[in-house]
Amino acid sequence: MKEKAISKLKSEMKSSQANSYVTIIGGFLLRYIEVNPHESEKILDDKKTIAGSLNEMMKVAKGKKQGNFAVLTDAEGYEIVGKYFGFTGKITPAMMIPEMNNVPVIEAKKAVPFNVKLEDFLS
Repeated sequence: MKEKAISKLKSEMKSSQANSYVTIIGGFLLRYIEVNPHESEKILDDKKTIAGSLNEMMKVAKGKKQGNFAVLTDAEGYEIVGKYFGFTGKITPAMMIPEMNNVPVIEAKKAVPFNVKLEDFLS
């Protein structure tokens, strides 16, 4: 059952690659069922999707809206996702940390020697 849940999540993540939020929440869900495989069947519910959990977060955020702004902490957001799927296990901080596998590595450029004297500016 866990394998089917993983397949469903990865399929939705792949079909929504342009939406980084789907990828982030999908990664969280994959980490969650790794620790709580007995809850995999909740992900297999046809009425439950990653996008649906994002919509649920949006509804909650609208309820907290002040002026034109609404903010949720990471913990609040992941808790909403957990409730949306009906999870009963504990959501730990380690589950909330996105994987950094696809982040490009940027190498620092070497510093260019810089040698200036005050006299260079005064003449």
